[in-house]
Amino acid sequence: MVKKYIKKGIASFVRTKNSLFGNKKYNKFIVITRSRTGSNLFMSLLGSHPNIIARGELFRSLDGKSCKETWGNTFTNMPKHVKYFGFKIFYYHPLDSDDREIWELLKNDSKIKVYTI
Repeated sequence: MVKKYIKKGIASFVRTKNSLFGNKKYNKFIVITRSRTGSNLFMSLLGSHPNIIARGELFRSLDGKSCKETWGNTFTNMPKHVKYFGFKIFYYHPLDSDDREIWELLKNDSKIKVYTI
């Protein structure tokens, strides 16, 4: 339980630091896939590069938030060394909501690069 609060506190600190000193001058990408395709290995390899942040399944569970809110919290300021930021999503995400607005957000964002596995 304490570990959870420490993680949340650290995440909050990093977001605050990035919002003050970070930038949005990075390229956005998304990997659309399904389970058992090797996407974890692929994202791990991408994330091992110092200028890339490759996150996991950010839209797997919305936890009561909307897709639009989660989207807005995803592409925020990043540290200056980050040149690429992205995440993966499965075709059937989110699992805990009927909100499918993520697909419209992806379609309407002309600057995001979409890759499929």
